[in-house]
Amino acid sequence: MVLLDQTTGRYFELNQAGATTLDALLDGASLPRAAQLVSDGSREGTQQALTDLGSFLGRLTDNGLATVEEPHDSPDRIGILRKGIDAFRKTTGTARKGGGA
Repeated sequence: MVLLDQTTGRYFELNQAGATTLDALLDGASLPRAAQLVSDGSREGTQQALTDLGSFLGRLTDNGLATVEEPHDSPDRIGILRKGIDAFRKTTGTARKGGGA
């Protein structure tokens, strides 16, 4: 998956784990559910995936690609891609538009 910042024209390529996680979050998955999708299914693996997810979201935010906001109705879900960021799935050519602040 590749992220495109329309304001700067910069592309950011995600590895498979990042793409799987981002897809899950964009589909409304909770943080624990997104972590389960990329973990080995064990408790320790899911905990490590949650830690890695925090780092991943931090990198997206630091690069201006995401906003991390907890919706009032569901605090374990987040708003992810900011407006002007598009996600392109390289293998299928599908695109997803960011819509956050």
